Amino acid sequence: MAVVCVPLGYATTSFLFGFEYGISALNFSGFSWYGAVFFMPICILILGSLMENFLDIKPSDYIHNLAAPLALMNGFMKVACLVFGCCYGYPCSWGYYNSFAGTTVFPIQLVEAIWNFAVCGFILWYERKPENRSKVYPMYMIIYSIGRIFLEFGRSNAEINFKPLFGVIKGGMIYAAIAICIGLIWIKIDKNYQAKKNVKKKKTVHGGKDGWRK
Repeated sequence: MAVVCVPLGYATTSFLFGFEYGISALNFSGFSWYGAVFFMPICILILGSLMENFLDIKPSDYIHNLAAPLALMNGFMKVACLVFGCCYGYPCSWGYYNSFAGTTVFPIQLVEAIWNFAVCGFILWYERKPENRSKVYPMYMIIYSIGRIFLEFGRSNAEINFKPLFGVIKGGMIYAAIAICIGLIWIKIDKNYQAKKNVKKKKTVHGGKDGWRK
């Protein structure tokens, strides 16, 4: 599923920058982690709905169970980036030599790996509380994306395919901001839904003509 979702995210990113810099800016030679963050839950929701009659689990549970593995996988992916040299940081005198950049660069991949492992640990702790089970994935989107915004300042490879918007805002920052907004809205909707659900449950328990015992 990641093989499908990650390229989808990169394609969407390409079109976003194409509007800013013209058709010549469109580029489909890479991948985006936000392809997995955005599209994988949608795919799982669709597939989960189709298989709901065969498996004793709700489609939404699949999505929330995905958060910690995604964070863990991203952490190991950044370790691979450090080994192979992609996603490199800005040139500095005390980093490590990067063949792509042709100079010594700051090991931003190592920082990103540590951040993702920390996010995974937080998610595993957060999802232990029953009241948080329906908010796990949006919380992952928010926490990861907050860190991603700051991490983008240490990455220099973003300018290879796309120039930063307005000279400062990189593609990763835009998608991180979108993910934060979606996560906050998701949690707000879930909070309202859970509140209404609890009210209905109380009415059912108490009984009565209008739902309450007289």
